[in-house]
Amino acid sequence: MPRPRVDFYITDDASGRERLRLACRLAEKAYQAGQAVVVLCADAEQQRALDELMWTFRDGSFLPHECADSVAPVEPRCVRLQLDADNAGEIVISLSETFVAAADSCERVIDIIDGDADRRARGRERFRSYRELGLEPATQQLRGRSAH
Repeated sequence: MPRPRVDFYITDDASGRERLRLACRLAEKAYQAGQAVVVLCADAEQQRALDELMWTFRDGSFLPHECADSVAPVEPRCVRLQLDADNAGEIVISLSETFVAAADSCERVIDIIDGDADRRARGRERFRSYRELGLEPATQQLRGRSAH
């Protein structure tokens, strides 16, 4: 299996809302490309907020998704919102503050960081952890760009 690609997307917004909108946009793109997508949420509150946003993040858009604790899938192929990366998809979009230890079992990890100083510091720690695994994370600055 080839080594996973790791990308850090960095926004200036410190509210956290832009991270969620960007996660929706990236999940939609991967879903439309036919990839299995897992969005790794930091906690149950963030999972609920993302669940709600996936219904409304773009006019006329709905991204098929399910929370990992739901009993039955929404459809056979949908975006999964999880609190852990035990069942990683092809694409893992991480909003979590922890390192994706299951990175080797997926094709790509996308770690979304915003302008919050503490989240940026923890993001730098995760960046170093990926490097220690022999991966070469790429960084994409999204200054002044919107996730719409």
